[in-house]
Amino acid sequence: MSRKLIELKNVVKNFGKNEIIKNISLDVDEGEFLTLLGPSGCGKTTILRMLAGFETPTSGEILLDGEDLIPVPANRRQINTVFQSYALFPHMTVRGNIAYGMKMKHIPAREIEERVDEMLALTQLESLADRKPAQLSGGQQQRVAIARSLVNRPKVLLLDEPLGALDLHLRKSMQIELKRLQRKLGTTYVYVTHDQEEAMTMSDRVVVMHEGRTEQCDTARQIYKYPATEFVSQFLGEANLFTGTYVHGDGEVYFRQDAGAADTYAVRPEKIHFVLNASKGMPAVVTESTFMGNVYRNCAKLESGQICFALDDRPYNPGTEVRISFAPEDACRV
Repeated sequence: MSRKLIELKNVVKNFGKNEIIKNISLDVDEGEFLTLLGPSGCGKTTILRMLAGFETPTSGEILLDGEDLIPVPANRRQINTVFQSYALFPHMTVRGNIAYGMKMKHIPAREIEERVDEMLALTQLESLADRKPAQLSGGQQQRVAIARSLVNRPKVLLLDEPLGALDLHLRKSMQIELKRLQRKLGTTYVYVTHDQEEAMTMSDRVVVMHEGRTEQCDTARQIYKYPATEFVSQFLGEANLFTGTYVHGDGEVYFRQDAGAADTYAVRPEKIHFVLNASKGMPAVVTESTFMGNVYRNCAKLESGQICFALDDRPYNPGTEVRISFAPEDACRV
């Protein structure tokens, strides 16, 4: 059974007259990989800074293992942070960087050596132990920064867009590496990113944030399949938004657009079907077909003027008249 490790209760954070965090309540389970996902300025890094002790909430509670975390100074919290900038000591070797925090805590030399060796093995840095940061690639430097944080055995590791400075290939390999380490050590991760694919790939749960609020908190699969709001449907993946009603006739169910209808539905592009020579469904004209590597992204203009896009294994020629259809179970009310 999962155990709550971090609890945010009605947390508010103001900077002057600006309310950056708007009454957020959130739990993080022990050993969980939780990602705060949202656009720049949504408040996700502010939450991380409050957990780390770099900012103080204007109101509300933050608990770690049931104890009030707010009065505890940053350097005495059982929480470490990895930033996008690695902040390694340039004059120290990899081994020296990893050992530094433990030396400051006056941990016995033998224990320091054992823990550094263990962390070098876990992060696959053994052959680089005597190199200095300038002799390392970006991915290697990031592994050192992570090893330096994990060697202190924190209850929580905070990661603030740690892969943002890496190229695409390195970023993907580091995503796998981070998740592997998290599973191996069982450390609780709170991860901040604006990269939707990164959040979906790595997380046990994702918190989608917007303008200082949590829009939805669930597994990536549930959020993708059942977005709670229009913002979530557009931010985590792509979605077509249709306002209208379902019509039942001749044993079939199909959707009819109606701008005055009360309900809006989000439909993912892979669930949209372009149908030729049909009498039911929403009439549209194909405007564009783009090859995406393994599928085609087909766009069509509806009578309302709305552009609908679908993913299919075949292209459609611009100007082709089609009907747009999707199954009721593939439409999520938002």
